[in-house]
Amino acid sequence: MVTETLKESTKKLHSLTEKALNSKQIFQKSFDLEAYIQILKQLYSAHQLIESKLMEENSPIFTNLIDKHYRMRLDLLENDLHNLSSDIPTDSQVEFGLENIFQALGALYVLKGSTLGGKFIYSHLKKISHNWDKTSLEFYGFEHDVVMEKWKHFTQDLNALPLTSEEEKQMVIGAEKAFTTFIEVSEEFSQA
Repeated sequence: MVTETLKESTKKLHSLTEKALNSKQIFQKSFDLEAYIQILKQLYSAHQLIESKLMEENSPIFTNLIDKHYRMRLDLLENDLHNLSSDIPTDSQVEFGLENIFQALGALYVLKGSTLGGKFIYSHLKKISHNWDKTSLEFYGFEHDVVMEKWKHFTQDLNALPLTSEEEKQMVIGAEKAFTTFIEVSEEFSQA
């Protein structure tokens, strides 16, 4: 199954991405509104790069999967940043590109998969954000109650695609590119 191939092939990059985004800090007592805003900004920059490229893909297979299983979430991040009176990042120097539909499918796998952890982050943020001056949880709150069911349907459809081994390799490359983009954006923010 292609989803198992993607999961195994990108395990290291997945872990490095979580580390780069410092995702564990969300569950620490010291996590505050400013740290939350910084994570949202990093996510906004990465999603802007990746989602804009996904929107350029127009093959019927891809558009069917994305229409059925993925809602672009850049506007949710923008709403959260706006509601928290934060500026929207605009000056990323990170580049992201996709060469074919299969790389786009791999990148989509990463974005869709990122919603799985968002369910737990949302629950935690709901508990702690009442101590903040402002709060906005549109990004993490989106579909948090049905994320597992939606992931199951997405992976079933992905696994049902008749893929060659080369097409699967291209999907892994696309997933790796997406993970690397999150890492590079995070590094860019830490150097700013």
